[in-house]
Amino acid sequence: QVRRRLADPLTATLADAREWARLTVVSNPDEVVVSLVTPDRSGPDATGPPGDWDDDSDGGRVDRLYERDGEIRWAQTRWRR
Repeated sequence: QVRRRLADPLTATLADAREWARLTVVSNPDEVVVSLVTPDRSGPDATGPPGDWDDDSDGGRVDRLYERDGEIRWAQTRWRR
């Protein structure tokens, strides 16, 4: 469940990307951070921005962050033990 909550929001954003994308994964025993940067484009997000997910019930909290500024889109998921 934690892996899906880390990957699924970024998969949707990646599917909407055009031209290029940069995916970064950083981990240690107590935390995994996955971030995605893609070019922004005009119009709404095809998939909608991800929201926060605070469910600790199955292995730890997964937070989601999302920003866009007209030039890039940045999405990040973070699991903490």
